[in-house]
Amino acid sequence: MPRIEPALDSHLPELLTLYNEVVATSTAVYSETPSTLAERTGWLAARRAQGFPVLVALDETDGSVTGFASYGEWRGAWSGYRHTVEHSVHVRRDRRGQGIGGALIAALCDHARRQGKHVMIGGIDADNEPSLRLHEKLGFTPAAHFHEVGRKFGRWLDLVFVERVLEPRYQIREDDLSGDQTRDLLALHLAGMHAASPPGTVFALDLSGLKAPGVTVWTAWEDQHIAGIGALKMLGDGSAEVKSMRTHPDHLRQGVAELLLLHVIANARAQKVSRLSLETGTSAEFTPAHALYLKHGFEAGAAFADYEDNGFSRFFHLPL
Repeated sequence: MPRIEPALDSHLPELLTLYNEVVATSTAVYSETPSTLAERTGWLAARRAQGFPVLVALDETDGSVTGFASYGEWRGAWSGYRHTVEHSVHVRRDRRGQGIGGALIAALCDHARRQGKHVMIGGIDADNEPSLRLHEKLGFTPAAHFHEVGRKFGRWLDLVFVERVLEPRYQIREDDLSGDQTRDLLALHLAGMHAASPPGTVFALDLSGLKAPGVTVWTAWEDQHIAGIGALKMLGDGSAEVKSMRTHPDHLRQGVAELLLLHVIANARAQKVSRLSLETGTSAEFTPAHALYLKHGFEAGAAFADYEDNGFSRFFHLPL
């Protein structure tokens, strides 16, 4: 299988050659004008600036570019379409039919899923049967057939739109705390809290605390592997507390904590909670958590419930 990596500036000459070969010999791109190195350089820079990926497939023997793929906005003039992207994929002529296009599209879908995208769209020439079959194999379904909307090589061209709803990478489940992976992650969480906090300032719930009435625990899973944990503790006065937020080390910076936090918030709203609060620390280890809570509307505030100011704890609140 090819090695899939983000495109580098050094790949641009090969990307240009590959793209221009597609333009000159096929209807995969509805253009008859060759691109220039300056245009491709600007395109790559624009994609990077917008946070969109450009991926290359590299030959495992000589490192040459055998294909590339990217996605960008779909109907970007309207913000309501921000969760939908349109992709393109091109494979070098001498390497087609070797699984390179499928590997690139699969990598694009994984990237889009991690970025919170919901639907990926592709525009394919109606006569490009290999591409249509490949996309069908990868879970895309036909969405529209436009007749004679393009013209190239002296003939009218039909365009087919295909779409794929991107299933979430992680599945969230209510957890009864009986599984070994859950217990191991909870033990890791407690050890981390004690390592990052002064004595007497750790308020993380242990296994028995999470099993207490009024506490609900959820875990995030990728296939059969645990990715994170989070909990909601009802406080009995119309308010509730976020507890036990921890991401497994193998899934850091993949959006797991945000996914769990949003799930906790949604469940608190469903239970008519009026205010959601949490306690965390002030050392550098807690800085990413602070940023996540602030991003989703929490504000720093006073101690709540049975907590007291201790010089280390920091408290956040979210009115619901």
